[in-house]
Amino acid sequence: MACPIADCLVLEDSPVGVRAAKAAGARCIMVPSAAAAEPEAAELADLVLADLYQVADLISAQGPLPL
Repeated sequence: MACPIADCLVLEDSPVGVRAAKAAGARCIMVPSAAAAEPEAAELADLVLADLYQVADLISAQGPLPL
């Protein structure tokens, strides 16, 4: 893709994925799986949401993403 990584938004459900997204320089929303989010990964994520419906609401809202 011809998009700078800093302009990318990653949706992740695993701590390993959150760490990879942040290490790459991307913004990351963590949507934890049924298991509780690991505190360290949740702290690394730019935002933690409960489900993909919340992600859709956030993306469809007016204005810039709060990340």
